Amino acid sequence: MAKRTTNEKDPRVTSTGPSENHITNEVDSTQLPLDFAPPDVAIKTVRTGSKIETILRVFLRGISLNRFEAESHHDHCLHSTVSTLQNGFGILISRQSEVVPCLHGSSTVRVNRYWLDTAPDNLAAARALLGMMVAA
Repeated sequence: MAKRTTNEKDPRVTSTGPSENHITNEVDSTQLPLDFAPPDVAIKTVRTGSKIETILRVFLRGISLNRFEAESHHDHCLHSTVSTLQNGFGILISRQSEVVPCLHGSSTVRVNRYWLDTAPDNLAAARALLGMMVAA
């Protein structure tokens, strides 16, 4: 059995050979620097003109989107953008499953339709977030 060694730069990365690196969640806390803090999972900054800003603007206009409609707004992965808005910024996005035609109408596919939750606090948070994006 090969000896496991620890990467000096990242103690979570272990290796059993030159081409086998494995990331583990088991970390010996004595190996971490004293000022080590786990990365913050919330995304704090978004550049102006990003797909997150674009989709947030669409949602704030009261428009709902599914993944195919989002393509016209240059978002090719709407579920990821929605996840960032919710998990990274705390903006509530409602959703409902729907069936839409595909392959020129010869078949159908199930997708989610997303829209901004219209609770007053949520709308205020979404407007504030958009304001921060524009000001940046």
